[in-house]
Amino acid sequence: MNVVIEVRGAREAALALEALRDGLSGACAAGLTEGVSAMADGARRLCPVDTGDLKASISARSQAAADGAEGAVTAGAAHAVYVELGTSRMAARPFLLPACQAERGALLAAVARAVRGVISG
Repeated sequence: MNVVIEVRGAREAALALEALRDGLSGACAAGLTEGVSAMADGARRLCPVDTGDLKASISARSQAAADGAEGAVTAGAAHAVYVELGTSRMAARPFLLPACQAERGALLAAVARAVRGVISG
């Protein structure tokens, strides 16, 4: 007894999957950009202001990576870590972590929307 299996459209399916894979990195980066931007805005709202240098140093970035996307929200001022975490002589006044925690759901929703857009169409 011989069994013969014929597969049609395998090449087209492989090309479609490659296009989907390529589109997902960009979609993840787009959703992540929206999410980390909201996190940075939240950090600016929560940031204690003396001279304004700390608030002005808050930034967000995101980019596509080989296996998805990566992003960061940072405060580049030299004293940012001391304000966020405190010192032996100054109480902590966190602004980055609370903002990131508050916007986590919005970030995940933005990435999910972007990925659904690629998958559906």
